Amino acid sequence: MFVQRKQTLSEVVSERIKSYISENKCQPGDRLPTEKEIIDMLGVSRTIVREALKTLQSQGIIEIKQGLGIFVKEIKIQSILRNISPFLTIDKVKFKEVIDTRIIFELGAIGLAINHDDPEKIKQMSYWNEALLVKAKKWRKAQKRRFAFSSFVNECYGQ
Repeated sequence: MFVQRKQTLSEVVSERIKSYISENKCQPGDRLPTEKEIIDMLGVSRTIVREALKTLQSQGIIEIKQGLGIFVKEIKIQSILRNISPFLTIDKVKFKEVIDTRIIFELGAIGLAINHDDPEKIKQMSYWNEALLVKAKKWRKAQKRRFAFSSFVNECYGQ
């Protein structure tokens, strides 16, 4: 039998702050209420609020700038994965085997479609292949543009 652990008060406050961010459609860089305002809104102690804020900061959800305030941070996949990474194990060999197996099955399916001379299925495969190619090309262009923009910004600010 699984016994569910009761949430701590700081966990509840963390969830409430995340709800606030979501409900108010806060964007990266938006300023959140001050520590004092959070204390007043939720009726909890400064210690609880600080613990909740530290948790959210370690999760990459907020950024605390001393003397300036609490700001919503841009969520990046790396920060999410960092929090769950101890539980993720990716065996590169097995991952490659899965991809290789998928390719073999797909190639076999293409062969079967050609052997059964089903023009409609071959036409659909061609369509999806072209759609994937277009997406891949757009992604590469977008990646290059994002890299160029980031490089330019870093160059402008000497980073």
